[in-house]
Amino acid sequence: MKILLSAYACKPNFGSEEGRGWNLSFHLAQLGHQVWVLTLADNQQTIEQELAIRPVSNLHFIYIRVPELIKRYVKFPIGDFSWQSDYLAWQLRAYNIAKKLDQEQEFDIVHHITWGSITAGSWLWRLNKTFVFGPVGGGQVAPPAFKQYFQDQWQKEGLRSFLFQKLAKFNFLSRQTISQADLILTTNRDTYDLAQKLSAQRVEMFLTCGLPEDYFSQNIPTKPNSRVHADKSSVLPHGANRITFVSEDGASDIKAAGNPQPRALANAPASRSDFDTVASVGRSSNSSELRLLWVGRFSMRKGLRLTLESLSKVSHLIPVKMTIVGVSGANHYLKKWLKEFGLEQKVECKGSIPWQDVKHEYLQNDAFFFTSLRDSSAMQLLEAMAQSTPIITLDLHGARDIVPDRAGIKVPVTNPPETVAALAQAVKYMYEHPEQRVEMGTVGYEFAQTQTWSSKARKVSDYYRKLKLLEA
Repeated sequence: MKILLSAYACKPNFGSEEGRGWNLSFHLAQLGHQVWVLTLADNQQTIEQELAIRPVSNLHFIYIRVPELIKRYVKFPIGDFSWQSDYLAWQLRAYNIAKKLDQEQEFDIVHHITWGSITAGSWLWRLNKTFVFGPVGGGQVAPPAFKQYFQDQWQKEGLRSFLFQKLAKFNFLSRQTISQADLILTTNRDTYDLAQKLSAQRVEMFLTCGLPEDYFSQNIPTKPNSRVHADKSSVLPHGANRITFVSEDGASDIKAAGNPQPRALANAPASRSDFDTVASVGRSSNSSELRLLWVGRFSMRKGLRLTLESLSKVSHLIPVKMTIVGVSGANHYLKKWLKEFGLEQKVECKGSIPWQDVKHEYLQNDAFFFTSLRDSSAMQLLEAMAQSTPIITLDLHGARDIVPDRAGIKVPVTNPPETVAALAQAVKYMYEHPEQRVEMGTVGYEFAQTQTWSSKARKVSDYYRKLKLLEA
């Protein structure tokens, strides 16, 4: 097929939006489609360097600049919206170029890939071709009960939530895009629900993040000197789908004043039955210390303060150490929080490090901590699972959807005292159950293997085929 992709963000060897734009474009071309990609002119040098190494004759890029006057003088002053003036101007230019290009090529499919924002929409549905929009996120809002963790940034976050919740129906570009798309791919249930609310014809869940095949080890990754001897009675039983925490009276959410104990919930198939194999790839080292990892850039919505507060509630009888990657120890807020929670000796800050070094950190740590209070999805979660690292996270937004129930512990988001207590209890559980960490890591690894860019491209190509069959 002849495919026209809109990928404002598109760079090889990058993560996030840039990586998705490049990888879907590249792998769709690898499947034999004739692919044209509209992208930002700033990406040209990086793309051309990669194509010089890996030429693809059926992959064509059209580089589009944002008008200098727009870049210089027109800005939205509200947090995440600061880039949208550039992007909207680029979209209009891209549409005008696409109209002329379509007259020459007569595309079979038009697909908007990046930016993956349901509220920013796309102009390309106006080409009157089979139109796919996504994967997109943006339908999620931060829980107001946790506004204390945003500190001085809550005013902007609260305004964003108001605009998304109350004014979404007045967003003409978004509503038109959603109603006109033949298929919308959403990366979390919050965005899925919003798309349906705004009259989408067809919506499918599709995770935005992916990994290259060579990111994976040939065998399930193990820790140095790992020595775990699994007891079949201690791993999650068949039919269990997640670890959660319940109070003694059986309530589904943890009660901070009670004495919560972990239990398994039923109604999902087990992911692995060969417990002896699981035991042989153990992830717990000789050290009695539980090693936790947090990875991300500094932003209040990433919930780093929530992570640290939870860590401070873990019993002093449990030896635990956390490594923070992506935030410098010189960060004003981080220094203040470490002192406030008495964690200076338990937390090591490594700042920004190369991607391959981050991969090594996943392998060296016993569990990955992720407490973002607003996230469409998170590449870190997939990267951690690809290194068979079990997850401690919130049962919220993208993390709720991307992490399989048996790959970690998902803590209910109720109110700060209860959630902090549940996160601390999750750390305790991980420390006391090294065999179950092995099982969780195995489940996560097997899931991550299904999320390669080549497999995602095949899935997208299958969507194209089905859409064209519906037209026939």
